[in-house]
Amino acid sequence: SATYQAGLADTPQDCPMDLQMAAWQWIADVLNRPGGAESAERLGDYSVSYFRDSGNIPAAARSIFDRYRNFAV
Repeated sequence: SATYQAGLADTPQDCPMDLQMAAWQWIADVLNRPGGAESAERLGDYSVSYFRDSGNIPAAARSIFDRYRNFAV
């Protein structure tokens, strides 16, 4: 038997405040990167946009996220 639980809260307001702040820090970091957070390509009538993320979570946000990691077996 396996049990899976996703998330820490039923609503965003129920999410721990430090996790909310870490998420906002990460979002601000992505949006303030040189060149923006999105790139686009166009070929004739076809165009597509991509969210650019280097995978680098700000250290302050990562330390908060790490406190909530649970790798229970």
